[in-house]
Amino acid sequence: MGCDAGILAKIIKKPKAELQKRLDQLEPTSIDRIRVGRNLTPAQVTAIEEAGPILRGVEVDAETTRVYPHGKAAAHILGYTGEISEAEYQRLRDNDYQRGDVNGKLGIEASLEHLLRGERGGKTIEVDASGQVVQVIGEKAPRMGQELQLTIDIELQKEVEKVLGERKGAIVVLNPNNGEVLAMASWPAFDPNMFSKERITQKEWDDLQKLPNPFVNRAVQAFPPASTFKIVTMAAAIESGKWPADTVLQTFPSLTFGGTTFGEWNHAGFGPLNFAGALMHSSDTFFYQIAGRIDGKPFETWMQKFGVGEKTGIELPDEAAGLLPDDTWKRKHFNQGWLLGDSINMSIGQGFVTTSPLQVAAMYAVPANGGY
Repeated sequence: MGCDAGILAKIIKKPKAELQKRLDQLEPTSIDRIRVGRNLTPAQVTAIEEAGPILRGVEVDAETTRVYPHGKAAAHILGYTGEISEAEYQRLRDNDYQRGDVNGKLGIEASLEHLLRGERGGKTIEVDASGQVVQVIGEKAPRMGQELQLTIDIELQKEVEKVLGERKGAIVVLNPNNGEVLAMASWPAFDPNMFSKERITQKEWDDLQKLPNPFVNRAVQAFPPASTFKIVTMAAAIESGKWPADTVLQTFPSLTFGGTTFGEWNHAGFGPLNFAGALMHSSDTFFYQIAGRIDGKPFETWMQKFGVGEKTGIELPDEAAGLLPDDTWKRKHFNQGWLLGDSINMSIGQGFVTTSPLQVAAMYAVPANGGY
């Protein structure tokens, strides 16, 4: 490219050194193109055209830019796009990516990039010594990327995000009959439109950095499920035959197993409860007693049936499988076998077990849809 970097840098308002570094990425004989600027004003376009031979090899092309009309809504689901980095280019160059191309960086934009991107078109031509075209040797028509329709109800999504507010966490809404994700909120979030322009401002980046991990989709990350896990303990108890469905147990301020005391969350107990009452009051001591009899394989079997420790398979990147701990796992990580206290902790969603909010929503879809 026989281009005066100083003049071009002045026109597009970039530091000359930064622009020259960009231009130096191209080999002298390369026929590849490289983007040096985006979102030019009409005045900048005119200045480039008027510079003529001084900017030989510089072209101004119109391009589409991804726009997210709902701003932050569903940001972690949609993700965002940006220009490929040099490391990405080296990894993707054999897949017809060029420097300056835009690709998906997060969410659906990243995981389904292969469907959204389409294919580049082009011609292979023969030219003579003066650069005149002799013949077209081959031609490939471009192919548009596919359109994708998500199951997200955007109005419900906005309401769910409003409910979550600025509280670090996640909310997932599923259709229990078919598993469709109707809403998935995670906070902190970001506006993906920031990354559709050439660069975000320093203030925008600084504001993002003040938030705790705004690019992490907490809906698919694993955490201790706490009392939401009691439904799994109940199912394991009844379906294993260890406890009849009409079981009634006395609850207490605390219970002691093997010399360790485990407390009730209200420090008083709730009196006698059946399974429905234990779930309604979220009694800990009720489920401690349940865990004592289903300790071991029955508990593990029903956790597996509820999907604990397995990814749901949602089309999003970085989904965590969570953890279904057992004796083998504990011996490997702690050099100690599984104890009754581990099962007691796990019965109320504490201890080593972890699940994602998406997995918990899928667990609750089971009783909601009749058990499948």
